[in-house]
Amino acid sequence: MKKEFIVAVASIFVCMQSAYPQITTNEPPVSVQRGLGAITGKTAGAIDLPVPDIKKLLQEDLLKQEKDPDGIQRTAVSIPIEIDINKDGIWSTLEDGGRLWQMEIHAEKALALDFVFSKFWLPKEGKFFLFNPSTKETIGAITSKYLFGDKDKPHRFSTGVLKGDRIILEYYQPIGEKELPVIKVEKAYYTYIPAPYFLSVSTCSYEVNVNCSEGSNWQLEKNAVALVYYKNDDESGWCSGSLVNNTQNNLAPLFLTADHCVGTKDAISDNDLSDWVFYWGYELESCSSTTQPNYSSKTTIGATLIANNSYTDFALLQLEQDPLNIPGYIPYYLGWDASGSSGTGGVCIHHPNHDVKKISTYSCMPSTASYDSSPFVYWGVQWDATANGHGITELGSSGSPLINNYHRVIGQLTGASNTLNCSNLTGGTSKFGKLSVSWTGNGNSDYRRRLDYWLDVNGSNTNVINGFSLYDLCSSSSISGPSTICSSSTNTYTINDLPSGFTINWGVDNNNFSITPSGNQCLVTYTGTPQYSVANLTATVLWNSTTIKTLT
Repeated sequence: MKKEFIVAVASIFVCMQSAYPQITTNEPPVSVQRGLGAITGKTAGAIDLPVPDIKKLLQEDLLKQEKDPDGIQRTAVSIPIEIDINKDGIWSTLEDGGRLWQMEIHAEKALALDFVFSKFWLPKEGKFFLFNPSTKETIGAITSKYLFGDKDKPHRFSTGVLKGDRIILEYYQPIGEKELPVIKVEKAYYTYIPAPYFLSVSTCSYEVNVNCSEGSNWQLEKNAVALVYYKNDDESGWCSGSLVNNTQNNLAPLFLTADHCVGTKDAISDNDLSDWVFYWGYELESCSSTTQPNYSSKTTIGATLIANNSYTDFALLQLEQDPLNIPGYIPYYLGWDASGSSGTGGVCIHHPNHDVKKISTYSCMPSTASYDSSPFVYWGVQWDATANGHGITELGSSGSPLINNYHRVIGQLTGASNTLNCSNLTGGTSKFGKLSVSWTGNGNSDYRRRLDYWLDVNGSNTNVINGFSLYDLCSSSSISGPSTICSSSTNTYTINDLPSGFTINWGVDNNNFSITPSGNQCLVTYTGTPQYSVANLTATVLWNSTTIKTLT
């Protein structure tokens, strides 16, 4: 069994690495670019969705919270709809001969809307957008380059949230493209609970932004953490979670969160999380920044639940879209300690109340704690929270990693005692399922109920490893070649130990030399007239146009 999984992970990694390095092109809709405005209207088949009974929903939420204070908070409910690009909306022919399809969806008083598509396939040159013409918020362009499935078997697709109650779906087909898309909308999610990402709603005023001084020693680790928008059949909401390393150090997209975040989903009976959305790098640029970041610019969609266990409340996901393919984002894969040792002090990096990324600090040794019917398999943490700063965990922080002073994960957040809140920062305890117990699933024989099968891929029986990233992947890379070029000779220089997926920018700082780059090799020729000349040859190692390392 273990050998089969090693092959599977390696194959998935190679496949993801060869994918195009982006999720959307981050460009305005074609109708906006060309000043066309929204073509659709009532006569064009715009639809009004039925409005949920908000009062009833809020009453249900209140009763649920009283019964389970640490349960995930529902923020949206699903509304079934049927939209088919072949039957609904309006097609228009543009001046350049291209075609534009638009469909307007309105849901009165919705704070935000998002959608799930039962079938979604685009031809090579097609572009799909979602946007709110009032707020100017856009998701797109979505193209075929980062979709799964084919025309005969289209894959499901899901979108992140857009503010407001009126959203336009738009598809652009350039004149040279003959194939038609397959687009069928299955449901909309109607947001009725305010959240920081689209309204001026704040978390505890004492929460600390991850780019404040408290986070200065955790700048690698923060890039493992994502805001999770889970979508279950009837409702949606928010959690946190993190990428974790494995013993192959192969950057496999394995993501740790809480079991209670997956709801009724299960690794054995129903492991499909293809509608989920993961928000990466959603954080303020600096401690004092007041500029709200673009929450939809760095997202991935879809996951498979490969292991979960309610005993320690862990869920391990394998992401469908790899965050390695997000332009300008270098993810980090957290190391872990499954030995049962806690270390002394550390942090939790999380998205409380669906807000921008925060960091909470503790300086004591975690205690062993019980939670619900699981005795003594949780870490209990009291935060260094004071009126002058230092944060706590809140709703939405569920699934976030507890990272010890050795920078290794030792658990994921389940909840907190009901005495811990914004008015009582030091009066309660946050509880994290112990990774050391999740390691074997408390002795569970099924590999889908334990972590060791997935994280100790080599079967090395190690229970402690460090974190890993692209920086580590090319740490041993160097330039090889002669140190001297005589006369007009040409010499070859090569980057050694460079994994696939990286690109190289070559440069030389002396005009008496010419260079001919070719991937990880470069031909250097001395073309000058002086008898002696000195130059520095530089190779900049890039991933998605982001500099990883400079070799000279």
